[in-house]
Amino acid sequence: MDIRLEPLVPPLSDGDVAFCVKGLHEVFASIDSWHEAGRVKPYLDKELARDDTWIFIAVSNATDERVGLLSVTRFAMPRYLGHAYEVEEMCVLPAFKGRRVATRMLELLVEMYRKDPDARKLLIRTNDTNHAARKAYGRVCETVDMISMQVFLNKLPHEAPR
Repeated sequence: MDIRLEPLVPPLSDGDVAFCVKGLHEVFASIDSWHEAGRVKPYLDKELARDDTWIFIAVSNATDERVGLLSVTRFAMPRYLGHAYEVEEMCVLPAFKGRRVATRMLELLVEMYRKDPDARKLLIRTNDTNHAARKAYGRVCETVDMISMQVFLNKLPHEAPR
């Protein structure tokens, strides 16, 4: 599918926020209640005002319809005398899955970030069971043998303490 990536710029419109909620719903079902409580827009506006965080909307060049979104952060890589970009969230609306939208979003990011002379890597992660994502990402990125580890620092108010 022929798409372009459009960056979201704060302050976000209500339509931009609604699309982010729609896109992120699949990976974070509770986002609907956060949106209803008025918490999503202030969060997105605050994060997107930083100089190391972006959300891009994938838009069909044929119809101008929004078909997906992704968020990207930049972080320092002193050992490479540069920085890396990491795709944090990638969502394709259900009606557009299977049309290589995710692959094309990654291709466009690679094209964009290759123009940054200090950029060293573009990273994206998924789990072993997400075969569709692994296939889509594998068309652009090579699989590396890494183990991700994490610790949750602060829970959202609706999450039960551990």
